[in-house]
Amino acid sequence: MPNETNRPAPGQIPPAPSASDEPKDIFAEVEGTEPAPSAAPTPTPPTPGQPKVAPARPEVTAVPSGPSGGKKVIVIVLMIIFIAIVAIVGYFIYSRYLAVPEEPATPAAPTVPTNTAVPINTSPETPIIPVNEEPVAPVVPEEATEEVTPAPEEDVDTDNDRLVDDEETRLGTDPTEIDTDNDKLTDYEEVKIYETDPLDPDTDDDGFQDGEEVSAGYDPSNPAKGARLPGSPIPDGVIE
Repeated sequence: MPNETNRPAPGQIPPAPSASDEPKDIFAEVEGTEPAPSAAPTPTPPTPGQPKVAPARPEVTAVPSGPSGGKKVIVIVLMIIFIAIVAIVGYFIYSRYLAVPEEPATPAAPTVPTNTAVPINTSPETPIIPVNEEPVAPVVPEEATEEVTPAPEEDVDTDNDRLVDDEETRLGTDPTEIDTDNDKLTDYEEVKIYETDPLDPDTDDDGFQDGEEVSAGYDPSNPAKGARLPGSPIPDGVIE
């Protein structure tokens, strides 16, 4: 039964029911059942003669201005890429046009040890310039060879007639001819055996050459008729 004391006077607007006057949900305590949302409060109409109170305005949260978080990340990435490109281009220009190329190191020439004597500078006024001596080649012993002693000039016999050239030169005969006067006797036979003239083919002037007389047993140096060589046999039919 409603409370009579809460009934409004004539001419007044009844107040809105409070939350305590709402019917109780008997299923609110049942497990698994969500309580029903309470009804929105009904605005109380103003009492006559009272000033109107403006309803409170909801608070508005200020939204920060500026780019969002995703836009910041994109801007940072683009700046990093730009810096990297500038660094690569700068390094290329420096290495291509500004850097000085390094010259390759020249290997040092090998040092050849030489028997170079270090001179002692005994005079302070005249410096001594050292002279590089060439290395001395080792001495190789020569093979022993038999020395041929040439024969003396007086023993040379060019025509092999047993008269040496020096003697033939003294006699006036030809050292290159075995029979200078062509009388069929060698120069040696005429000089050493028959004692005839090696330059005259008929020494005794008997009309017969010296070689013909020797072959017949006659003495080519004796102009006497029938003069024979000592010890030569007498031919048959010849009477001395």
